[in-house]
Order: sequence, then structure tokens, then C-alpha cells
Amino acid sequence: MDFKIFLITAYMSLLPRIFSRTQKTFEIMRFESCSNYKDLPIQLTRGRKLGSNYNNRSLELTMEIKETIGGKIDGTIDLWKCDLTGSQNTCEYYVKDLKVRKVCEKIPMKDQLWSPFTQNIKPDLDCPMKPDTYQINCPFNNEIFKFMPVPTGVWKARGLLFSDGKTVLCIDFDSRVLERRV
Repeated sequence: MDFKIFLITAYMSLLPRIFSRTQKTFEIMRFESCSNYKDLPIQLTRGRKLGSNYNNRSLELTMEIKETIGGKIDGTIDLWKCDLTGSQNTCEYYVKDLKVRKVCEKIPMKDQLWSPFTQNIKPDLDCPMKPDTYQINCPFNNEIFKFMPVPTGVWKARGLLFSDGKTVLCIDFDSRVLERRV
């Protein structure tokens, strides 16, 4: 009899967790030019996060292109998953050297993971990329999870962009993915 009471009590205490909904959300912690690539022709010179509402946030960036970038433009992405502390000794490679081919063909695409970023660059970014100062106001919300069903943790990424094999841009990006009750 005592065991049945224990099971019923345990079940009742778990009910709120079983039937409560959770939603993943993320927070951008860092989005900047790589500190060990200061002399590249494309640099992010200013960035700030705006908004705290889970469905109304944006990232403002200023990107300077110092010379015409043309030719064959490709990229690579490295992605690490860390625990929620973000401590480097908890990180492990999730994706290494993911190749991004034909970047110029991808810039105008709609409804892609990168679309909120590329569609909000002023003046418009075309290829070949012309020297200028570009303003980026990138809205973001939890729609990103339709592209990336990622587990909770701190995610660190490094993206490199190449023009005819020469490195022209390096970006470090850190974000925290959390699960919250709704």
C-alpha cells in the first residue's frame, strides 16, 4: 500500500512537467570580426543587440568592405556545442569545415536561414561586393529553429569567407539556446 501511495505522489508531482509546453529560445552573445583576422578587407566594425522580447529582437551591425570582392566566393563554417556555461573545456565540434559554395547565388535567396541577415543589408549587397559601409538591421525570433532543431547549450561558430581562395572575412558568433516554459 505504501508503494502505491509513493507512485501516485510521484506521478502527481510530475504532471505539471509532463503537460507543460516548452519552447526553445536563443540569445546572441557575440557577433563580431575574429580578433586574429584584423586586416581582412571585410570587417564588422560595430554591433549591438536590440530588444529583449523573445519575438522582437534585432542585431544591428556595421560592415565595412574596403576593396571590391569578386571572383569565386565561398565560405566555411565551424560549429561547436558547449554546455550552458559556455566554458571552452565543455565544447566539442558539432560541424567542422562545412563548405558554403556559390555565396553570391545564395545572397538573394528568400526563406533561408541567412535571409533575415542578407535581406536587411543597406545598401543592397551584390556581387561583386563593392567597397562601402553597409548597415545591417537583422530581426530575429524563434523561427530559426525551423531551420536548426538544436539542443540547449552555448553554440559557438566561426565563419570564413574566401574570394578566389583568399580569406576576406572572418566572423565569430556565439549564442545561447535555452528551453523555457510557455
